[in-house]
Amino acid sequence: MVARPSGTQQDGSEDQTDGGSGGFHAGPFSWDMGCPRYIRNALRGSPQRFQGQITAAIGAKDDQFARDLKDKDVRIAEATKAASDATASQQQAEIELAQVGIELAKQQEETAVAVRERMEIQERIKHRTLSMEQRTRLVEALKRGPKATVNVSCVVGDTEGKDFAREILRVLRACGWPAGGVTQVVDTGDNPVGVGIWVRDADALPPHAATLRAAFRSVGILLTEKEDAAAVRQGTLLIFVGTKP
Repeated sequence: MVARPSGTQQDGSEDQTDGGSGGFHAGPFSWDMGCPRYIRNALRGSPQRFQGQITAAIGAKDDQFARDLKDKDVRIAEATKAASDATASQQQAEIELAQVGIELAKQQEETAVAVRERMEIQERIKHRTLSMEQRTRLVEALKRGPKATVNVSCVVGDTEGKDFAREILRVLRACGWPAGGVTQVVDTGDNPVGVGIWVRDADALPPHAATLRAAFRSVGILLTEKEDAAAVRQGTLLIFVGTKP
């Protein structure tokens, strides 16, 4: 093998060498061996520029990642606050709903009390009267047993008591019991209430007293007994209609 002079190729053209010398290079490979200067310079500068580009790209990526992370943190914080506000709103709504329930229950209770009081007032002012069933049963009971004279009285000025006394008187007469009209007496202070049977002598009751008691008891009217020799004539009974209980 014949060594070629430096700078001479097989086709007769010449290479551009670093120093333009025509020496021989038989040693190991280096950047100086047959490599143009502008290529060597470019290759020598590439690693630094490449490293800078990589560093810049990594920095930009880190900055973008930091911005994205911050944006995510902001969105998470906003979502957390929104959820917290929603929970607080729901809790407030539940509190208000519970309060409404309490107020409604209170109003219902007040309404129930008012209705009950009104019914009680209406019951107190409602006149006593015998229903059709009571009248029928009372007539049937009074037709049985002995009969005798019965007087009916009420308190002076008690219109409701007077009307009820007249109704009892009509039933007695319908059953054949001898009875006069309704008499009114002055309240002496004992304030009789309800319906009672007055007798002249409690130890010597006439037979028809038991008949009257049983008949009125059958329709739910209990006759209270009172002894009054001055108000009851011998051999008679007195049904006294006091004020409404």
